[in-house]
Order: sequence, then structure tokens, then C-alpha cells
Amino acid sequence: MDTLQAEKPVDKAGAMRPLAVTVAAAALLDACSGGSDPASADTPDASMRASLKQSATPISSTAASRFLSQAAFGGNDADIASVQSLGYTGWLQNQFTVASDQSNW
Repeated sequence: MDTLQAEKPVDKAGAMRPLAVTVAAAALLDACSGGSDPASADTPDASMRASLKQSATPISSTAASRFLSQAAFGGNDADIASVQSLGYTGWLQNQFTVASDQSNW
């Protein structure tokens, strides 16, 4: 007499796990590979260069005050005048070159 034995169910999810991990790792490596010319990585695109150029129109005190509120902790009349004379990019460059004061730490 032949007896039928029940077959063990196949764990398809477990069998697919190594494939899923491999595909995910490949996608992450592809996303991190850069894919561009390293020489052009430091060169801003045309839209960025256009936004960095000094505007031909003078900066109003209201616009300078708004800029200082967004870029710093607000500003006084001297700060507003500085933004108006240097422009947004010039003012930011000055802020980046100011030595950091570590006395409050």
C-alpha cells in the first residue's frame, strides 16, 4: 500500500530574500556612484550662476531686512546698509570668512 506523504510547503518569501537584498544593494550602489564628470562637480549650473549674480536693481531696506531675518537673527540699520552695499552674495561671503568666536562654548 502506497502512503502519501505531505510535502513541506516551500517558503517562497525566504527564497526571494537574498535576491531582494542583492537588488537593493545594487540600486544603492548605483545611486551613490555619482555618474557625472568629477571635474564638473564643482561648477555650478547656469541657473545657479544667474541667481548668484548681483542684481542690477538696488536692494531696498525692506528686502535687506527680510534677507537678514532669513539668513541670520535679524539685523540693525548697519547690517541693512551692509547688505545694500555688498549685495546678498557679498554679505554672505563676508559672513563665511568671519572667524568663529568659540568663547561662548
